[in-house]
Amino acid sequence: MPADKDMTTASVFLRHVRVNAAANYYNIVPLRRFANEKVREWLAKTLSTHGLCKVIEEAFSLTTDEDLRNMITATVVERLDELLELKEFKALEVVNPFTLKTLKQMQKVAKAKHDTPTVEIQPGSAKGPSFHKQVTLLQEKLARMKDAAANKVATWTTKYESVHNALQKTEARVVTETRRRIAETARADRLISQVDAAMNTLTMTDECRHCGAAFSCLFDRGGQADHPVYTLRCGACSTKHRSRGS
Repeated sequence: MPADKDMTTASVFLRHVRVNAAANYYNIVPLRRFANEKVREWLAKTLSTHGLCKVIEEAFSLTTDEDLRNMITATVVERLDELLELKEFKALEVVNPFTLKTLKQMQKVAKAKHDTPTVEIQPGSAKGPSFHKQVTLLQEKLARMKDAAANKVATWTTKYESVHNALQKTEARVVTETRRRIAETARADRLISQVDAAMNTLTMTDECRHCGAAFSCLFDRGGQADHPVYTLRCGACSTKHRSRGS
């Protein structure tokens, strides 16, 4: 596998590991199992030996999930002969001198067992047709569990998006309502201030400053519909009257 493809493969693999790490941290068991299934697929079909070297160390630092770590170590054991030939594998921090020596010893033991004659299992024995049928049933059950977990993850994702959208809409409504109430409060304060000023003028005015007639007043409403302005005027000549200092 070319080096650039190894890097892409390792990047996708680590993406599944990060999903596992998040699910493990928040204890979302179905999502963790789903991520582990993806990791198992990549370990079995996609990752080259060089690609495996690129992800071992980072995978172990990203997650503490024992199931995922066991999958990686099992793959290391399966490819031990190839890995022990690679300098990059021996240079990994997780592969210290003791670990490396242990792996080499395991390699020797595995070769010794491989050289030992084996007995072929005949149909009808403990691993005959009935055993294979049980394995098939177990695989089917695991596949159903995997589909169910994927469906649950999809359902949770949909629910999360729905709740998130609802919260955004609620937040927008709250902001709009808050602004409206602030504007209404300011409008009411402004009207109260105008009325107070007019009442103050009434108590201090006996006659119109323009025509001299006994002061009878009227309130003239001006301004805009949503921003009214009330002005105190003389009932005889309509001259505007203001409180002192305004």
